[in-house]
Amino acid sequence: MKSILRLVMLFGVLMLFSAGMEAGISITIKGVTNGASLTQSDTLNWIITGLSSGATVSNQIWIDLDSNGVINPLTDIPFVSFSQTDGVGGSNGPSDADGTANGTIITKMPGVIFPVGHYIFKTIAGTDSALATFTITAMVAPTFSVSGTVTKSGNGFPNIVVRAQSSSSGKSEYYGLTGAAGSYSITTNLASGTVVRVEVPTTDFNQSISGYVASPLTDTLTLTSNVTGINFTLASGKLITGYVRDTLGNPIVSMNVSVQTPNGSANYNGQTDITGYYSVAVPTGAYQVQFGNQDQTTEYVLTYYNQKYVQWLSDTIYVTSLTDTVKNINAVLRKGGVITGTVSNAGASGWNITAYQYGTSFGNALFSQGFNNSGTYYFTVLPGMYSIQFNKNDGFTQFYYNQSGVFPGTGVMVNAIGDTAKNINADFNAAITAVTGSKSLTPKEFALNQNYPNPFNPSTMISYQVPNSSHVNLRVFDVLGREVATLVNEVKSAGAYKAMFNASNFSSGVYFYQLNAGSFIQTKKMLLMK
Repeated sequence: MKSILRLVMLFGVLMLFSAGMEAGISITIKGVTNGASLTQSDTLNWIITGLSSGATVSNQIWIDLDSNGVINPLTDIPFVSFSQTDGVGGSNGPSDADGTANGTIITKMPGVIFPVGHYIFKTIAGTDSALATFTITAMVAPTFSVSGTVTKSGNGFPNIVVRAQSSSSGKSEYYGLTGAAGSYSITTNLASGTVVRVEVPTTDFNQSISGYVASPLTDTLTLTSNVTGINFTLASGKLITGYVRDTLGNPIVSMNVSVQTPNGSANYNGQTDITGYYSVAVPTGAYQVQFGNQDQTTEYVLTYYNQKYVQWLSDTIYVTSLTDTVKNINAVLRKGGVITGTVSNAGASGWNITAYQYGTSFGNALFSQGFNNSGTYYFTVLPGMYSIQFNKNDGFTQFYYNQSGVFPGTGVMVNAIGDTAKNINADFNAAITAVTGSKSLTPKEFALNQNYPNPFNPSTMISYQVPNSSHVNLRVFDVLGREVATLVNEVKSAGAYKAMFNASNFSSGVYFYQLNAGSFIQTKKMLLMK
């Protein structure tokens, strides 16, 4: 019995010893835990270690006003908060640079310029947390500055983050912070002629103004000298709220939620918390809600309200002056595989990719996503075989994968969730292999494509194809069924065609366009937003 008791006691001591030896998480900035020093031009980099494989961390960066290395919510300023996942690249937060779920997150963030000051970086994983301190000093060779005020009810609003983002390659981001009188100044090292967008960000930043709307939403300017008077006013807005969950009912944390006008003229952003809840403040108006970020890839399919995967099919939400909060604008996000490649010569207006079901029958768009620039893209879709259509935002240039001018082009297969279809490339300046009336690649069936862009103002392109010589009638109708325009009314030989609809003289609203060729009749819906 004594031997057994001694073994039990020894086991207990060993358990206590091993528990005491467990290493918690830690974070270093430029290789040190405390006292790292960077100029504004330096790359901010950090390493988080001691995580379980594939763990997600919540990060907070505070401005340490009293420079004591201790977070004091009464005096210090929460500058930015975001999440990261071990092994995940291109997520809603900064990527893990090694792309491997190995218990370590490595991050490098060039081109992100914080205000001069003392900072505390706190990372949280479950019940464990770690801190690192660092200081940012002024950049060595500044060029131009942007300054102004942020006010509410006529008074300056202190401790508000303002961002100036360049539209050039790399998209450098420069941040400023308002003082006691609501004034801010952002220092840049950008070249003369650079176009920048100035805004009061609400995703990740500015938790203190939740429920407020900034006016103007953004201000775009070209830097040729120091710019002053870029002012913003904060006012209480209406709220759109809901929950974002996965197919198992689990909350999706740190998922971007974008509330946008149907014509894209205004965009209000939020992010889900640890319960999957989000809240976005907006003025009165009509909106579509997007779950996910067009510019960053995630394992989830980009989704619009009411479980739609294409923006022009999304349901519209109306926020009126009689409504304080629009609730239960929820979403269930599904995981998918990724189609990726490089797009060249898209131009400044951007481009769009759309996936159709591959096969002999042309149907409605299944997934669609827009991009602002040429370069590498990531397009998350559910597993399946797809016809991939590329659209340039000039309202004219459109083709299918492998530069095919007719549907379906070369099919693209995504075999399973987590699968990646690579090198699905496109060049908007390259020759299209099937042109109007081409005999070598004659369409095999009638098809009426979704117009693009959609919504549109004032013009949109409608493309269609005919497999044999036919009398083609393409007409536009209003919601009452009245014909308002005839775009085509003539015999067409086999081939792929486009027709432009100019709605300059029409009022905003829903319109229908119908293709009637031989025994083929198909009607689709489009939205004019002025």
